[in-house]
Amino acid sequence: MLGYSVDKLLVDGGRPRGVRAEGRHSKSVTIGARLIVGADGRSSRIAQLANMPKREWRNGRFTYLAYYRDLPIAKGSASQMWLLNPDVAYACLKDDGVMMLAAMVTSDKRDTWKSDVEGNFVRMFRSIPGAPSLTQGRRISSFIGAVGLSHIARAVARPGLALVGDAALAADPLWGVGCGWAFQSAGWLADCVGDELDRPSSLDRALKHYRNRHRWELGGHAFLISGYASGRRFNVPEKLMLRAAARNSQCAGYLARFADRTIGVSQFLAPTAIARAIAANVFHLPAAVRTQSSCAAHAGRQEG
Repeated sequence: MLGYSVDKLLVDGGRPRGVRAEGRHSKSVTIGARLIVGADGRSSRIAQLANMPKREWRNGRFTYLAYYRDLPIAKGSASQMWLLNPDVAYACLKDDGVMMLAAMVTSDKRDTWKSDVEGNFVRMFRSIPGAPSLTQGRRISSFIGAVGLSHIARAVARPGLALVGDAALAADPLWGVGCGWAFQSAGWLADCVGDELDRPSSLDRALKHYRNRHRWELGGHAFLISGYASGRRFNVPEKLMLRAAARNSQCAGYLARFADRTIGVSQFLAPTAIARAIAANVFHLPAAVRTQSSCAAHAGRQEG
């Protein structure tokens, strides 16, 4: 309903029964519903009206992005991402030959960047091996800044009401998971409640199933993303897995499956996966270094 926005949650006996929406010229309408779905983003009005509990993690990075034309991507066909530890740079091809470039930089550099956005932006991409050369294209937008996009996790369901997408879980935009999680969570909700809408008691059980599935599917990913959103550098397991992916095709494929959320954290960090990553990193070392490590390990066993 164009021109209307929800301003009240209708509750009967402690259970949401619909919404009231306000339109132009103070015209309002009430809409009854067995199930209310908040699909209204990280600042969800539905979640606020329903007093859904939430947790919030500070984002330790700010973002500047701009759009360019006639700028060829240096590698691949769709996008590139540079994990500069702790800063991040990103290039993504859009429609009609337009490319979006983004710089995600730790908060301690904010004043420096704000004083010369374009200069810092150009210098950052110039310093990255394999990044597009900005001199080859032309910028067709102003620089767009984003600060304070915190990581937000809410309770995703209660009797008569559910949240999907960013309303349920608004992750650090660095990883580009928002649209994917929106479609996935909407699908999970439909799978859980689609056959139960005519039976309130069954519907509430179905909403519990949705809440549990949402937590099971995305909880581990959200935990890692919220930690890295602080602006910290990579920890040891992260370095291990990323370096192995750059050195071994099997590890790279495993990382790709984790990045597109077809496997969870428990599979990604399984003992066999860790062992494979260690082997990929060790065998990538120069022969002299491997020999020294082997001798040191042998000496340690003899002393033991």
